[in-house]
Amino acid sequence: MPKITLIGAGSTVFAKVILGDILLFPELADSTLSLHDIDAERLRTTEKVARRIDDTEISRKGVPEYKKLKSTTPEKIAQAVKKVMKVSDEEMIAKTKGNRARKLYLYLLKKHTILKVVEIAELSQMSPVAAGELIRRFGREIKESKELATLLNHSEKLLNE
Repeated sequence: MPKITLIGAGSTVFAKVILGDILLFPELADSTLSLHDIDAERLRTTEKVARRIDDTEISRKGVPEYKKLKSTTPEKIAQAVKKVMKVSDEEMIAKTKGNRARKLYLYLLKKHTILKVVEIAELSQMSPVAAGELIRRFGREIKESKELATLLNHSEKLLNE
């Protein structure tokens, strides 16, 4: 996972633009960001902005072509997740702690559709910030767990059929 350090991150407008650009690249979506500035107050402001950044920056700049090429529907993703995880509709969307089916569903929605985090949040009845954080965290969990990576691979194979 890449680590990106912004020195002088107290310049909120500059940091916002850079962070928006970073979100355009799926390879950088799971990056660890490190913000540094000599002015602690301005750095706190930038940190708040960074935590709120979701797909609004991407939607203003247009969806990159690679996103359109990999697009599928939420319904197909739901079918794949239910089959791989062996769960019902209700179990997949249940707001229970550690619900891997729900996390996988949201992660795949972000990865394989042109839906914005805000739209994914609406589908899952979550706040956009919570949905974005869940998706990012699950992306990191997949990299650390062979079991989750296998579930992801099986789900993606079903999507490609």
